[in-house]
Parts: sequence; C-alpha cells; structure tokens
Amino acid sequence: MALYNSYLDVAVYAKGREVTVGGDVEGKRIMPLGEIQYTYPLILAKEIYLWPDMSKERLAPYPYPMYPWWWYDPFWDPGPTLTLREGSPEA
Repeated sequence: MALYNSYLDVAVYAKGREVTVGGDVEGKRIMPLGEIQYTYPLILAKEIYLWPDMSKERLAPYPYPMYPWWWYDPFWDPGPTLTLREGSPEA
C-alpha cells in the first residue's frame, strides 16, 4: 500500500493501471486477503510512475518473426548460397 501526500486523480490512476512506487517503508497494515489476514507494507511514496496503458495496443496473434505461419516451412533449407565454378581459386 502506498501513501502519497498530494491528490491523485482517480480517473487517471484507475483500477487495473500499472504503477511503480518509490519511497520509504513506514510500517505495516493488516487487512483481509481472501480468507486470511495479510500484512501489507505501508510505503510513503516519494515518486510514482504511471505506466502507459497498453490494454488497447494491438499485437500480432502469432508472435513469431516468420508471421504468418503458412509462409514458413521449418524443414526447408536452401543450403549454401556460394557456387564454385571451375577455375576459381576455391575450387
């Protein structure tokens, strides 16, 4: 749990948004978590970073560099591309 001295807009710091808090641990607070009592640290926040909202970002459904999958055959190998000709020093 983070305690902050200034006003934080509830529309901006909405439920589900990710934040990083930096500050000093000032104590603890015991609150229910499901069926148990859980001890939460109380942090006196000196700095709060609100991460950008990535929920509306569109990502490729198949995170592989050879997307889409039907263009890629994992067993196909074109082999070496160097062609040696007669009379070349490597031949």
